Amino acid sequence: MGFDMPLVFYFKKKIEVNYVFQMLRKFSFTKNKPYIPPLLLMECLEEIFEHLKNDRATLYSCIFVNRLFCRLAIPLLWRRPFEYPNKYRFRLIRTLISCLDDNQKKLLLEKGLKVPDLPKPFFDYPKYMKGFDFFHFSEAIEKWVEGNYWTMSPPLIQNMEFIESLIGNMLFSRSNGLHIFKYYRGFGNIINYQYFADIKLYSGFSRSLSKLRTFEFQAFSYRNDNSFSAWSNLFISIANATKSIEHLSLFIPAKAHHNQQLRDALSQLIESQTNFSSLVIDESTAKFIHEALIIKARFLKFLRVTWLKKFNLLHQLLSICQNLETLEFSQASNFENSSIDQNHIITQLSLKNLYCGDENPSPYIVSTILKMSNQNLKTLSLRHVTPEILDTIEQFCPKITHLCLKISARQFPRFITLLSGLALEHLAIENLPEDPKYSSEDIKLLAQTIPLSLRYFGIKFSASSRDLMIFFKECGASLNILALYYIPKMNADTLEQIFKYSKCIQSLKEIRFDRKIYKYYESLPPQDMEKFSVYKYNVGEARPLSYRFYGKFDSTTLFSSSSYISSFSSTPNSTPTSISTYLSSFTSSLW
Repeated sequence: MGFDMPLVFYFKKKIEVNYVFQMLRKFSFTKNKPYIPPLLLMECLEEIFEHLKNDRATLYSCIFVNRLFCRLAIPLLWRRPFEYPNKYRFRLIRTLISCLDDNQKKLLLEKGLKVPDLPKPFFDYPKYMKGFDFFHFSEAIEKWVEGNYWTMSPPLIQNMEFIESLIGNMLFSRSNGLHIFKYYRGFGNIINYQYFADIKLYSGFSRSLSKLRTFEFQAFSYRNDNSFSAWSNLFISIANATKSIEHLSLFIPAKAHHNQQLRDALSQLIESQTNFSSLVIDESTAKFIHEALIIKARFLKFLRVTWLKKFNLLHQLLSICQNLETLEFSQASNFENSSIDQNHIITQLSLKNLYCGDENPSPYIVSTILKMSNQNLKTLSLRHVTPEILDTIEQFCPKITHLCLKISARQFPRFITLLSGLALEHLAIENLPEDPKYSSEDIKLLAQTIPLSLRYFGIKFSASSRDLMIFFKECGASLNILALYYIPKMNADTLEQIFKYSKCIQSLKEIRFDRKIYKYYESLPPQDMEKFSVYKYNVGEARPLSYRFYGKFDSTTLFSSSSYISSFSSTPNSTPTSISTYLSSFTSSLW
């Protein structure tokens, strides 16, 4: 392919992001200038920058290194501009106004709006936009208009609509194509007028959506029944513009479910997609478009159903989802346990991943889905288990490799007995500090029973220093990573004890802490940090327990940027000499 694949693989899997950046700076300023083919340089750098796409701080630093780095970083920074925190969106509008031509800026002045005195941008920022969040865009417009009047009390809404249309037309006409399009309308939405009639009329709207992969529509509120017509028109426009949507996230308010035009339009959108494989939906909306879902369910690989009140609808969908690999569900607070039919047919699925974050899910539903997994389940995350669920795991889930469970002290001994039959690679156990603690005997037995295949162990339960010492001494697994989410007494001495006891596990390379603990660790004075340096562990922030090990769609919480970046962490000291030498030999100063 023209570049060193081991080098690219190393960057994908091994090097910590900050270390990558340090090495990039090193080779970009070296005085040695051996000849390197430009294609090789560009392909390697593009690979590296792609894996930095969610690390905005590093990308921002890269734009000051040299022209090449700047040209590689800017498209990534502008890929999804309205995903930035709220305080930055105001600045985005100011920058986008600088991209307008002189005639368009003159129109803004005539409306009584200030035009920022900025030079014409070196980059055509709109063309890099791959993701568009309409609510955040509109919110940024409102904030910018409110703070940029020349005259007193101008017509706020008219100016907002005008500038939104002006910038919206520019974004959609100059974008090289969107991959993600989001619309959200929350309760008590500050934006009190109808946008959709304008959105589908933006210049280049259909062209820019021709390669759309993700469409998220969350309408928790609406102005009046005219909104339903506007939504219908939007769905039809998108259905006509693209057939490439892979992921849909939908919520339609219950009061709209009487609208046949809306049902038909949304059904047409779903049925017209040829790559449809991922869906996030609440139970009520699923009922609203039931027939369309039945038609497309067999193509789903990922399904998340929220606000589940009954099991029947989900069971019906699952019986059709023969290709489903990942299921997430959450119950409504008024879930009807009494309505569960205990005689559901156990349809065999190819389910590999199951996640439920409810504190008290129905044991019957969880057990039924586990039985339907056809012994294919690899990943399981539950925040409540019962004897029934533990028995089902032992009998029907022999292939689990990643397990994250919240287990009470009462169920803990039963859980330990099933561990020996699992070839786990990743295990995280949670028990809240206010709940009854695990006994010292059970913690010791856990260490003795833990699978030899385990490489990652997450601890979020209260354990004394003595219990931890015994666990580390008795643990027979060759752990690579230890994640600690709870430490009763957070001080330097306690942390040093943990490091000291961890030496009993000779294979251990990384210790990760919960964010609060990690911030405390980083704030320690140099004399304390010097004590820890002798242990030569790579210390970092642990992924949240809610981290998913699956899914390619970055919708809601499937992958957080911090979790994604942290998955490539390693110690700089482990860098192979050949890699360091290779990087250091690159050309310098590309300005």
